[in-house]
Amino acid sequence: MLRDTLKLIASEEVASSEELARRLKIEPALARRILDDLVSLGYLRFSNTACTSGCTKCPARSGCGGLPEMMAITQKGRQAASRT
Repeated sequence: MLRDTLKLIASEEVASSEELARRLKIEPALARRILDDLVSLGYLRFSNTACTSGCTKCPARSGCGGLPEMMAITQKGRQAASRT
């Protein structure tokens, strides 16, 4: 499930723990725990800075309010996501 999560984040298909929970059909608390685990393993990081790229292509555009907690996949995470 960790690799599935990394692939979704790397492909920019999910941008929040709530969206991840919907996509994986799991409880939101479990989705947040998965994201926290990915952070502790060095595959993912969070940033509370405002987005500067605009909302046009952002998967969170429908519910972020413009100031989301942004997820960023690390290089280590991209390498793990690309493994089959």
